[in-house]
Amino acid sequence: NMDFGFLWEIRFSTSNSDEYFPRNAQMKSKYDCDALIPADTSIDTLALTYEKADYGKFKLSSVYIGSGSAVMWQHFMDAAVTMGIAFLFVLLGVIAVGVSVYLHSNRIDGRRFLDTAGFLFICSIWFVTDSSITQVQLGNAPIVCVISFYAFMLLAVPMLHFVKYTGEMEKYRVLDWLTWLFYFNAMMQGLLHKMLKIEFKDMLAVTHLLLLAGVGISVGITVMYLTIGNLSTYMDHMTGVFGKHYFGKWFQEQLLKGNHIHVISIDAIRLKQINKIFGNSVGDQLLLRITEELQQISDTVEVFRMSGKRFFLVMQTLVDYE
Repeated sequence: NMDFGFLWEIRFSTSNSDEYFPRNAQMKSKYDCDALIPADTSIDTLALTYEKADYGKFKLSSVYIGSGSAVMWQHFMDAAVTMGIAFLFVLLGVIAVGVSVYLHSNRIDGRRFLDTAGFLFICSIWFVTDSSITQVQLGNAPIVCVISFYAFMLLAVPMLHFVKYTGEMEKYRVLDWLTWLFYFNAMMQGLLHKMLKIEFKDMLAVTHLLLLAGVGISVGITVMYLTIGNLSTYMDHMTGVFGKHYFGKWFQEQLLKGNHIHVISIDAIRLKQINKIFGNSVGDQLLLRITEELQQISDTVEVFRMSGKRFFLVMQTLVDYE
């Protein structure tokens, strides 16, 4: 309730906009009140009266007085950070799409860049539709709030896709289940709102719980992958080739795929004597040289270091074997 002077009064209420799309306290906090002051009030005292909010408190911003264009510019300045971030996200999303197209044209998997672009686009839509200037300038239209809610509900989907297509994470089916759960949540909330008149704001807690679960599970799987399933943990750090633990896993995969392979075992003889006479650094240099020579035999050759002095040379064809 805003009283200007003694002779006239302007009232601002959220009840009209809430009639078509009820809002919670956080959404109502985005309201702005613009009032047109009559030209003949220059001698009157300007007084602002605020009635107590239903949820207990007000957070008041500074009152800005100026021409219509000046007030509009002030609204844009207040929303500059939000709109700037949204614009940056759109720009980065377009770049990510371009990178994905380039990788695809070179037969390289670029799905994660598309997922990144999707996440950035959805974030930008959410930022814009959830902003005060968009809500107020479009007359608090219900469709704006609906778009904002759906953007928020589907925000985690491209994140889950990104995690799924990272390394060997695709084998974790729980990521697919979570993705479909977010789709199901968005669909059910729409049906419940349409058929049973349950408001979106009353179902917001479900989306929050799903987001927490999705982020928690994604982070947990990622950490597990980095500590257990990451290929770098199977590397021999001195020579840069895979060790015996990865060979066992890789060999089983080749058998399951029905691939024919040829294995040659190579030992660096008298390595202990070389280390004893010339020092361990010379022995290490010898192992590095052996590794380099084996890798240069063919691009299709796989080299594994099975022990301190033993290497496995694995070939796919008899041509490489010969």
